[in-house]
Amino acid sequence: MTPEESGLPLDQFKDRTIIGLWYLGPFETHFAIPLPFTLNNEQTSNLELGTQVEIYNASYDNQEWSLAGTATLSETGSLSSDVDSGISILSSLLLVQ
Repeated sequence: MTPEESGLPLDQFKDRTIIGLWYLGPFETHFAIPLPFTLNNEQTSNLELGTQVEIYNASYDNQEWSLAGTATLSETGSLSSDVDSGISILSSLLLVQ
């Protein structure tokens, strides 16, 4: 899926770089404690060590993106959610630099 196919507004990100978008399902399940997030693949190869990105979850009920926290690229090349950050809604996930 491309970001434009998500069915959610992207105007707030027009001057930023979208790192990735994942569709986790048509759920609207909210978590009291965010689930940690780690990405290990070719999408992190363009990023410099220490790069921080924002994690957004889709709120289909509200038709908006909700900031779920940040993630930082480690020395191993993995992009991991920072303390108290992560997936807070089981829906679509968007990473933005």
